[in-house]
Amino acid sequence: MAEVLSTQQTNIGNGVKSLGIEDSARVRRFLREYVAPASSPPAIADTIYWGTLPRGARILRSNPGQISCSAGTSLSTLNVGLRTTKDKTVVSATQLSTALDVAAAGQKALVGGAAYANGVAEAPLTEECDVYSTVAGAAIAANQRIMLEILYVLD
Repeated sequence: MAEVLSTQQTNIGNGVKSLGIEDSARVRRFLREYVAPASSPPAIADTIYWGTLPRGARILRSNPGQISCSAGTSLSTLNVGLRTTKDKTVVSATQLSTALDVAAAGQKALVGGAAYANGVAEAPLTEECDVYSTVAGAAIAANQRIMLEILYVLD
């Protein structure tokens, strides 16, 4: 029987250095929580600012992270995107996930974002970037708890 090599093993055999994301990198966790206020929960097109990822961060393609949430408003979704911290230029409003269901309680993987469609999920951030979500479909429910987790490495 024939044995074939992974891309990384082929590269190592050819003297090409592995990226940290491919070999022994320390995975870091970006974890944020948001609880919608009872008096004025976010409406459609409102944004939630989660925090900042450092320059050089490579978001894991195989397991980029997830959103965990309590039950919310029917049809409510979130897009998870990136914008530059310096001048707030939008990299992509759907960089990490598109139309992620936050109506039903549970854990939902970050999938379907522009980074994965364009094949640049593991490209390092060239500058500090804000992680933010845009509310779509329906408003976020009052008192709804939403947690965002993103897994990344720094080379």
